[in-house]
Amino acid sequence: MSALLKLHKFNLNFSELKDVPDEHVAAFSMSAHAINETNALSRIFLFCGQDDVRETEINAAAFIQRLTLLRVWSAKLFEYTEFVKFEGRGNRTSDKILLRLSKEAKDSFASLCENNDKEFMKRLRNQVTNHYRIDPARRNLQHLDPAADASMYLSESVRSNAFFLLGEDVAFGAAVARFSKENNTDIVEQIERWVDFNLAANVWANDFHASLFKETIRPFFPDRHTTEMSYWLPETMVQEFERGKMPLFMRPAR
Repeated sequence: MSALLKLHKFNLNFSELKDVPDEHVAAFSMSAHAINETNALSRIFLFCGQDDVRETEINAAAFIQRLTLLRVWSAKLFEYTEFVKFEGRGNRTSDKILLRLSKEAKDSFASLCENNDKEFMKRLRNQVTNHYRIDPARRNLQHLDPAADASMYLSESVRSNAFFLLGEDVAFGAAVARFSKENNTDIVEQIERWVDFNLAANVWANDFHASLFKETIRPFFPDRHTTEMSYWLPETMVQEFERGKMPLFMRPAR
């Protein structure tokens, strides 16, 4: 069985960008790289939801997988919000177009950052996702339920199937509990709002990237239009996320 995928191609060769200022090409290229990553992670995250099963430990493994993807996606989005400021070491510019777009992006992003959403994302990026440190974990310990399950589930045949509940509870669960206590928010609501925020931030990032293209690249190709491309692909490559599921565990090849 095959599935139909349609995309719209804006045909472009690197040699055609010779008249575009290098700073604009560099900014657009790095933005494109970031959007590739955040879009890929958003697709993977939407497919990683699993139906609950009777075995609570399997549900815990599914929770760990989903939250891992959510955290990495969130961290990438946070880095993109820092990138679009066009300031700081290795990213500073005096280009008027880029600075104007930056201000517009920061203003539009500010409306998404209610109820400490950005601070929550920043803390997860610093303490759970991009860095592994003892001190935050030590501070989290007092926020962990004494009855929390600290069991380990190991796999000899496929090492990557192993998971450790204490790690998720201390590094993430207790961190969320500490943040919720400090900001007087409900833990479940905080996580739900976080997912909604990521989805909205991903739209925001794509919109900014489109504006960057419109302002820096598009003026050099005013008469060029997109072409609709059709691809017949294996149905496993194109699925509705409500129906498709990402595997939770691996098994050795037969």
